[in-house]
Amino acid sequence: MLELAAQITDREGIGFGIVDLEKDRKLAEKLGIFEAGSIYAYKSGHKVEFDGQRSTDVLVEFLLELDESPVEEISSKIEIQSFKRHEMTKVVGFFESSSSAAYDEFVDAALDYQPMISFFAVFQKLLAKQLGLGDLNQIDFYEPYMKKPISIPGEGPHDNTVIEEFVENHKRATLRKLRPLDMYDTWEDDVQGIHVVTFADAEDPEGYEFLQMVKDIAQQNTENPNLSIVWIDPDDFTLLHDYWERTFGVDLKEPQIGVVNVTDVS
Repeated sequence: MLELAAQITDREGIGFGIVDLEKDRKLAEKLGIFEAGSIYAYKSGHKVEFDGQRSTDVLVEFLLELDESPVEEISSKIEIQSFKRHEMTKVVGFFESSSSAAYDEFVDAALDYQPMISFFAVFQKLLAKQLGLGDLNQIDFYEPYMKKPISIPGEGPHDNTVIEEFVENHKRATLRKLRPLDMYDTWEDDVQGIHVVTFADAEDPEGYEFLQMVKDIAQQNTENPNLSIVWIDPDDFTLLHDYWERTFGVDLKEPQIGVVNVTDVS
């Protein structure tokens, strides 16, 4: 997997290296690597762990997205609509300009979460108002599938440590989609070993209606810290269909929901 990924991303200037935890102990300690089989990417002085599906295509997708800018600028009404359609975890801030110190702190924080959490910035006051950003240096955090954001408290500008602490405290969402890009991070982030797991094909009419019901439940219970719902779209994991049907005793051709003890299926 690593060799093929290295060949594919070589033209992008992405380098690969392997650390032997026994032979290269000092290097491993310097890099903060302590677990065999772990994969880390380093960019601009930041270390990001790859917690996705162990396959070449997913790793390459992770690296290519990591190679993009950590913050996406919103500069038009069309881009506002695109932002609103983005249902995954996202953070957006209103700044004076891309050369402001507050924006630099925002970018620094974004580098620790790229590409798992999307960061957006707006510099135009009229566009900021359409996003509910009424104050300069205001930063809002959106939980997946939630209509209303949470603002970082206190008067801005906020430094990167404040932004990162806020994101860390809120990133475990009530409802999350299991994605190949960070599937292990999501699966291991349970509540006392428990997830409520739902299987639904978003492209199927029955699955779509079922998913809307699940989203409504999540929105009504977003303040409940003991609820973790994981949505799995079977189309994203075609090779795991047989395994899931055997393990959970379900038919993935129809929407399903149930409580799963993570330790029993890991």
